[in-house]
Amino acid sequence: MKSKILEEYEILNKIRSICSQDYNSSKIIMEADQGVLRKLQELVLSNESLKRRELEFRGKCKNEMRELQQLVNEVEETDLPDVNFEEENRILNELSERVINARLLLGRKTRAISILQRQLDQVPSRAELAQYQRRFLELYCQVSAKHRETKQFFTLYNTLNDTHQYLNKELTLLNSILDNYSDAMSSSSRKEQFMNQFDAIVEGVKQNKFKVEQKRNDEKKVEDDLRLQLLELLDIQRQYVAALKQLSETVTK
Repeated sequence: MKSKILEEYEILNKIRSICSQDYNSSKIIMEADQGVLRKLQELVLSNESLKRRELEFRGKCKNEMRELQQLVNEVEETDLPDVNFEEENRILNELSERVINARLLLGRKTRAISILQRQLDQVPSRAELAQYQRRFLELYCQVSAKHRETKQFFTLYNTLNDTHQYLNKELTLLNSILDNYSDAMSSSSRKEQFMNQFDAIVEGVKQNKFKVEQKRNDEKKVEDDLRLQLLELLDIQRQYVAALKQLSETVTK
């Protein structure tokens, strides 16, 4: 704005210098082109307008200057309250300490959340659990089959071992009878003694037979109890499968 005013002043000075020239210059102006005269008239009018605008602008600036000066005076005359910088510093330190503690707590919470997130990531999904379940079931079936086969081998071994021992005892008994028969039949006392020994052997065999049959009956009873438990478990399994199927259908609906 100021540069524009200066430009207008320069134009005004040029006009004044033109107007202040002597008679010869006036004669030249009168003879000049009418277009130049009109241009000069426009410049004069513009100069007058710029003067008025300059005066208005100066008045406005003076008013604003007075208002600003009045505001400065009011601020200088106002009594500012005494500021307790120690109290402000104490409050600031407390706030800073609370911020630091909050950041530490946030860090601990963030680490705890990260640990929980890793633990959640380590939990297998439903598909993985189903795959693990199928694999464990396959392993269980393999181990169960191998255990049953091994148990059968042990049972067969024990049976054959017992049979072998009984055959050895029988063979030993027959050899003893054969070796002592002739000598035992030589007299009535030896014959009686031989028969008593033979009766004792027979009684021992009967007792062993009774023990074996008793053991077989006990094993049979255990087998029957296990069969009943198996039937009950199979019934519970069927009920579980039916309930699970019904629940799945209900959830699907």
